[in-house]
Amino acid sequence: NDCSRHGIRTNELKCSCNDGWQGEDCSQAICSHGCQHGNCTRPEKCECETGFSGFTCSESSSCPSGCNGNGHCRQETGTCECASGWSVPDCKEPICLNNCSKHGVCLRPGVCGCNEGWTGRSCEVPD
Repeated sequence: NDCSRHGIRTNELKCSCNDGWQGEDCSQAICSHGCQHGNCTRPEKCECETGFSGFTCSESSSCPSGCNGNGHCRQETGTCECASGWSVPDCKEPICLNNCSKHGVCLRPGVCGCNEGWTGRSCEVPD
């Protein structure tokens, strides 16, 4: 055994594991805070079960799409608290000034991609 490529063999039977790995063959990752609803797949990295998210897989993903990484799930209500520039209910759609004046698409918070023939911060100026 090659110590699972996460350590070095010290003798015929023992491995000395790299930081973040443990076990006889160094194949078990260490997540010092635990993984409440998931598995520790790399040092300090939890792979969460379906329905859970967060650093330790302790947050219920009862929120729509887990808030798409653009907000925080309020577990008590099952609703997303979106970061600035993202719209409820699931923090998926970015928010732009005047909805890009209906002459473009909102690419990311505050940034419009204007249709041909339109310009300006919110695509409000004919080109």
